[in-house]
Amino acid sequence: MSLGTGDQPCGSTTRLADKTRRTFLKLMGSASVAAASLAAQTTGGKPRTAKTESPGALDKLTNVDVVVIGGGFAGITAARECCKAGLRTVLLEARNRLGGRTFYSKFGDEPVELGGAYIHWFQPNIWSEVLHYGLPVMEPPGITTPQKFMWLSGGKLQEPPLDQALTMFSDGMKKFNVDAAKIFPRPYDNVYQPDLVNKYAGLSIMDRIEQINLPAEQADVVQGMMELCASSSVRQAAYLDMAKWWALSGNDLFLMDDALARYKFEHGTISLINAMVEDAKIPVFMSAPVTKVKQGVNAVDVTLQNGKVIKAKRVIVAVPLNVLQYIQFEPSLSAAKLAASKEKHSGSGVMVYMRVKGQIPAFWALAHEPEPLSALWMERASERDSLICATGSSPDLLDIHDTAQVQRALRKFFPDAVVEETMGYDWHLDPYSRGTWCVYRPNQLTRYWAELRKPEGNIYFASSDWASGWRGFMDGAVESGRHFGQLAVRSFAA
Repeated sequence: MSLGTGDQPCGSTTRLADKTRRTFLKLMGSASVAAASLAAQTTGGKPRTAKTESPGALDKLTNVDVVVIGGGFAGITAARECCKAGLRTVLLEARNRLGGRTFYSKFGDEPVELGGAYIHWFQPNIWSEVLHYGLPVMEPPGITTPQKFMWLSGGKLQEPPLDQALTMFSDGMKKFNVDAAKIFPRPYDNVYQPDLVNKYAGLSIMDRIEQINLPAEQADVVQGMMELCASSSVRQAAYLDMAKWWALSGNDLFLMDDALARYKFEHGTISLINAMVEDAKIPVFMSAPVTKVKQGVNAVDVTLQNGKVIKAKRVIVAVPLNVLQYIQFEPSLSAAKLAASKEKHSGSGVMVYMRVKGQIPAFWALAHEPEPLSALWMERASERDSLICATGSSPDLLDIHDTAQVQRALRKFFPDAVVEETMGYDWHLDPYSRGTWCVYRPNQLTRYWAELRKPEGNIYFASSDWASGWRGFMDGAVESGRHFGQLAVRSFAA
């Protein structure tokens, strides 16, 4: 990948984005990022830490059975499948850490997830791994057990009694998703009802909200929730993706809330990554970005940024959709894969942790554009301070590293709040993600999903971004890694 820190990342050209870009690139270039993430991996009960290979060992590699490109959950799972099958496998990760769009780190002394975080037994692929490796799970107070629920409507704060607010919210979400069970009666089969899928394929989330003609306050709450889920403007994200989440969650708001935001790994997402690497003894090489994948008659040549070439019988490319276009493929990727990557999925929002002075009760708050924050909730509280997590639909609306900006946004909900410090990660600026979790744009499911799943010769493509079920989630990444890892394994016996 030609993805050095000098590359112009996708997205804003505003002064706010330029300032954020400089902050991010400075952070990426410092040793503190690696040190913080490694320290976080050993917090608490000292979960297993995976061994990684030395850079010198990479120089000696010439021929292997399988090269896996990308060390997120899809790549790690695919590599595990290949290693367990006895194939000589190596995994190349461009960053100085594993985890992909998950990032277990520290905010002061406090462990935090800067990317994907939540798991549930409704997500069967990731939950089976929890059971398989015996990993402990925790339940923070967070978004699913609020003492108060509020939202901004017409610029004014609304905070009715909790039961009344949740009933109104649930009713709005049911109306928004009334057709979801019919569109996706088998949620892991994206095209079981092709006529209905095609009927709704071109709708954005906002199109759907306007279509059902909700009362203004109810529409405001649904839009805020959808900006949280889509990690983008609701005018960019596809209604079908949200209908699918609803169907996967049993067609119920409170079941969906549990599935999306109730349970976490006690020792962080990295604990499962480490367990997989240790279990299969996956040879992992970090800081090893790939620039070119060239497919020949008998082998696939994988070229690293430093010029090193590894020959493999099979290659599994496990990078996000938005990144595919930045690897040079020879022959070129299929036209549809390349078009999908250039269009990019819609996920491009922000997430920020803020340490707030004093104790704030467990709450859940929603808003929508042009407000800079779409959703806010309390992670934990003590008499001294509270840890609040928040998301927004666009980095153009908020610099998450500017404490004053974040405080102004928070004070629309808590007028006297004092934000002492903030922390977040600019996924849209990271050259190896170029966005947050995957939510398709209108028509992308019908145009590209099936093509993204097709191998090209001896090259396979594994990513949560084209999973069958929980697309954009860790569960989808594990599902995809298993599926395409096993396809590669079976190809050796063909």
